[in-house]
Amino acid sequence: MCDISPVTARTLPEVTHTACRRFEAILNINTKFRDVGEAMNGIVIPGLYLFAGIMVYATFHHLSNALSSPRDPVQVLFGLICAIAIPFTLFHVQMLQANDVDEYVRALKWNLSSAILLFILFLWFIALHTGIHHWLFPAGFSLLFAFLFAVNLVLPFSLQYDHVERIQALQLPWGDLITRGNGHSGLWAYMTIAGVFAAFGYAIYALLGKYRRSRLLTDLCMLVAIGIFLLVTILGVLTRLSLINFVEPGPIGMLTMVIVMSVALTSETGNRLRESETRFRTVIEQSPIGMAFGRDGMTVEVNDVYLQMFGYHHVDEVCGHPLTDQIAPQCRADVEDRIRRRIQGTHVETSYETIGLRKDGSLFPIYISAKRLVFNDGPMTFAFLIDISQRKESEEEIKHLAFHDHLTGLPNRRLLLDRLQQALASSARSGRHGALLLIDMDDFKTLNDTHGHIMGDSLLQQVAERLKSCVREGDTVARLGGDEFVVILENLSEELIEAGEQTKSVGVQIHGALGRPFQLAFHKYKCTISVGATLFKDTRLTKDELIKQTDIAMYQAKKAGRNTLRFFDPQMQEDINARAKLESELRKALESGQFHLYFQVQMDYLHRPIGAETLIRWIHPERGLIAPAQFIPLAEETGLILPIGQWVLENACRQIKAWEHDALTCELALSVNVSAKQFQQSDFVLQVRDSVRSHGIKPGMLKLELTESMLVENIEDTIATMNALNEIGVQFSLDDFGTGYSSMQYLKRLPLEQIKIDRSFIHEIADNASDRAIVRTIIAMAQSLNLNVIAEGVETEEQRDILIDKGCRYFQGFLLGKPAPVKQFEAALKRR
Repeated sequence: MCDISPVTARTLPEVTHTACRRFEAILNINTKFRDVGEAMNGIVIPGLYLFAGIMVYATFHHLSNALSSPRDPVQVLFGLICAIAIPFTLFHVQMLQANDVDEYVRALKWNLSSAILLFILFLWFIALHTGIHHWLFPAGFSLLFAFLFAVNLVLPFSLQYDHVERIQALQLPWGDLITRGNGHSGLWAYMTIAGVFAAFGYAIYALLGKYRRSRLLTDLCMLVAIGIFLLVTILGVLTRLSLINFVEPGPIGMLTMVIVMSVALTSETGNRLRESETRFRTVIEQSPIGMAFGRDGMTVEVNDVYLQMFGYHHVDEVCGHPLTDQIAPQCRADVEDRIRRRIQGTHVETSYETIGLRKDGSLFPIYISAKRLVFNDGPMTFAFLIDISQRKESEEEIKHLAFHDHLTGLPNRRLLLDRLQQALASSARSGRHGALLLIDMDDFKTLNDTHGHIMGDSLLQQVAERLKSCVREGDTVARLGGDEFVVILENLSEELIEAGEQTKSVGVQIHGALGRPFQLAFHKYKCTISVGATLFKDTRLTKDELIKQTDIAMYQAKKAGRNTLRFFDPQMQEDINARAKLESELRKALESGQFHLYFQVQMDYLHRPIGAETLIRWIHPERGLIAPAQFIPLAEETGLILPIGQWVLENACRQIKAWEHDALTCELALSVNVSAKQFQQSDFVLQVRDSVRSHGIKPGMLKLELTESMLVENIEDTIATMNALNEIGVQFSLDDFGTGYSSMQYLKRLPLEQIKIDRSFIHEIADNASDRAIVRTIIAMAQSLNLNVIAEGVETEEQRDILIDKGCRYFQGFLLGKPAPVKQFEAALKRR
């Protein structure tokens, strides 16, 4: 790999050393001085000018380093400190060469102003360099020094003196003559001195804290330099206060500090560059992604991951070759154009996906992010590359899972709707019919329940394969869910009849394919299917309406005996719409009080009323009386039977309570029909108990009628519920007896009080010997179980007489009274 090293510049100490040597040479040029004093004359002023020159160099050196990328605020502040030291020194020279008081005071003011600005920058430099970010200290000191800066310019004799009496010449030991002010220092001078020493305290505290954390030699050197600067400053203060007669050594201390700090900062900068170089190399070499550097479109440097990604073993195989050699030929022109525009500095998308070319010629997707970088030796292109093959595969898998059924691999409902929309548009353009077929497997739930989901899943997978074999390549087979599949047929005939025949042909083929036995584990399974179909030719129908039509047609097929195909029948659609409307009205009926209770009397063989059956009637505000046969099955299917049943129970209990104080009705037991869903509720016992207690009725006056079909499923739970209610006194009647299957074993265990003979055996009992025999058997069996028997649907005296002859003692039917509202029912009882 190619190595890029930083350019090393001459350090400030080296320049200082050279300048001093040259200055020494100048001093030694004239070896003809007559005595030592004459030889040393002229050291201070040239020395200060030399110091100012060094500060000029230091300013440019540190500011140029600071403003290079990345910018370094510490270097900026130090460069500004060096810059402020220049006027500080020059005004100090004017002070030493002043000819009168005014000239001395003017130079002194600007010298102190420069010193104040220097200390403000010095404090912020220390804060940033050490990382001691207690901003309150440098900010507070800055405000103080800013205030002193303004006061210094306003006062007539600067901060240093309250009054300057005169100036005097002072001859230094080596013979230099300098000017000194002679005056009295006041409060402002001592305030300034206190601020300076406080600033030194903060600087020493911050540098000492940094040294304790880092233990770096550069920090220790800076700390020593600050200490020297402090000592020299103390001497300078003593000199300025005229406590000692000597030249002020402030610039010497500042020079020492600048040299030491310059060395330290240069060393730190070099260390950071080397650390940055090391980190950079580490990132490149150990990065999990491919990286490449290029110049003028040619590869200069790559890392190991890049080599592995493209199947190379040595850097030489890649470096020196065009960057686009690892790009697929069909994408190369686009990438070359991006590189060319990036080299030219034109704005171009820096991140994009393309196709990579391995050494062996194989292609794979890659993600590239490139950036133009500028180094000392010119601009370069840096790019990192990621092999996104796995991500692409994952995206494809996610996309497939989003639009396909995970079990069969067929398109799911989402993709089906998209394909159906396309088929509708295609049919509208071509004028050819299309067809939609909905296939439902008969009795699939039974297979799942008896043989488990593994068998069911295996069957669905085999069905999917057989369905695909029945259609053309351009057609679609999809799975809606469960055991429902959909087939879309396209490009059928333009003629409706012929398109229907083509669809029927495919349906017959599907029946044949799915009619063959399926191998499920070690068993063979044969299933039947019901198929609903509908045709389409234009876009007047939406895709949802088409699916709804096929659903209706499929149910027509089931209704026709299953294992058949039916096309959509508009009449059935009207029936379904009517049913949906009825369901909506049924919900409103419950909310708006459209239900009413009717009562049909029950009598014994002596014409005495013994009870009544509670019957619900729906009186619609527009349609009038709606028969229970129209809405009870719908209520069962939709679950509305639960709130309706609870309403009937509550109102029956309320009516029993209302009849308690009437001698005519107080002994009448009310029978209430209970649906299977209502009875199977986990809290049904609690509902009945609460209704009985809340209305304060005798439990024995409430009789719950159950059907035989309720005894077939969950018989143990049924017996437990009946026993719990029987314990509180509620009676039970078995309704429609003889129409279902009742085991004698179960009947003996049920806490029944009554059996009701179904009306179907009563209707023709006078003419049908079989019905008479069945009735006789039911009565005999009930008597053997010590159960009462009541016959419903008694309409003639002949029927009643036959029943009495067979042993039946209780009756219900039109002969005795039709169902009527409570007022009419009570009036009929009074007429008897």
